[in-house]
Amino acid sequence: MKTREEVEGRIQNNLSRRRICSAALVMAGLIAIGAGSAEARPSFYCRGRLNPAERTICDSSYLGKLDRKMAREYHFQMGELSRRERRILRRDQRKWLRDRNRCRYDEECLDNLYNQRIEELVEWGL
Repeated sequence: MKTREEVEGRIQNNLSRRRICSAALVMAGLIAIGAGSAEARPSFYCRGRLNPAERTICDSSYLGKLDRKMAREYHFQMGELSRRERRILRRDQRKWLRDRNRCRYDEECLDNLYNQRIEELVEWGL
């Protein structure tokens, strides 16, 4: 049979473990919330003079995520290409940005263009 001190000690250990687990869960949640909001923002600043397409992207966490994904793929490809190929990709990206800006406030148009561009960039390196 266990003594009262052993039982109390075991209870204290269990409470301490639960507090540590609870604190870890709270921290994980806060990190996830922070990471999610950072990930939802586009790759550009949503301040200052924005054109209608940029404003629409800034107002949508979904489009912000797509913009970030596209920007990551673009920068990855730029790091893999020769100088000549980078010039071609940069010119192609500028043309794509002009097309994107023609969508203005149309979220469906932006969604389609972003998804097409991400696919093009992925295939660029193949």
